[in-house]
Amino acid sequence: MKNKSLMPSISVVIPSHNAQSTIQTTLKRVLAQKQPCDEIIIVDNNSHENDNTESIVTSLNEPSIRYLKPAECANGNVARNIGSEASSSDFIAYCDSDDEWDVDHLATRVVLHQQTQALAIYSGAKIRNGKQVKQDISRAIKVNESAVEFVIGANKALAQTSSFFVHQSVWQKSPWDETLKRHQDYEFFIAVQQAVGWHYLDQATYYLNWHATDIRHHHFASYWDFYSKYKEQLADASKARYLFTRWKEAHLFAPQDEYKQQFENELAQVKQQLPLSKKVLFSQPWLLTSLWSVLRHYI
Repeated sequence: MKNKSLMPSISVVIPSHNAQSTIQTTLKRVLAQKQPCDEIIIVDNNSHENDNTESIVTSLNEPSIRYLKPAECANGNVARNIGSEASSSDFIAYCDSDDEWDVDHLATRVVLHQQTQALAIYSGAKIRNGKQVKQDISRAIKVNESAVEFVIGANKALAQTSSFFVHQSVWQKSPWDETLKRHQDYEFFIAVQQAVGWHYLDQATYYLNWHATDIRHHHFASYWDFYSKYKEQLADASKARYLFTRWKEAHLFAPQDEYKQQFENELAQVKQQLPLSKKVLFSQPWLLTSLWSVLRHYI
């Protein structure tokens, strides 16, 4: 049994936007950890007036929980930065308000830190998609692989917020980018990799809830800004896959969005650099989109 005095202190930061239907389950899993945290900081992110998250949290009567309700909070990353700034612990563990940690989620990270002195840790997840639970163990970043290729490349892997466990100094070097409305976790992962590097925990220690019926809120301006910032770090095949995915989403969900044409134009340029087999694959994006519309019901 390790001396508890050597254990790092831990703050859990949870941004909350209209989370009344999920927050209680999420908090119960955090409070059930074998390695207890020192504090839980919930930051309201522009919840509706009739959202009951705060009263649900209050009803738990748990002294370790702090509920912050800033006057202004533009998005989830602002909430994460507010919570991180309020933290008084050695490490910050991030958790989304609808995800559920296993009871050893924090303990496994503390052990890995003690073994390696890791300052930033991520892992895979058990993904609930409304039909089944799929275990995605992710993988370690390869030698000479860019973090950009890791998160959106042709051989991309999972790096999601509720797995992140970082030292307070890491957040101070690489705070969450408050300008993005999508890809916030990708941007944070890239920034931390460049600052100190990530350690991979080869276990899926939480449930990531991605339901097929959930409405996904796309923000194509953020997608384009992210791509424009990092495209030089991507292989041509990775660029083509990313651009096609974004074009497909715009075609299906926002056909009038101004960025749809930008993604299509960029894809047309990138595909010229591809070998013939892949060039043909991306030559008719409308055909692939039609095929996807059929296949997505069976996947």
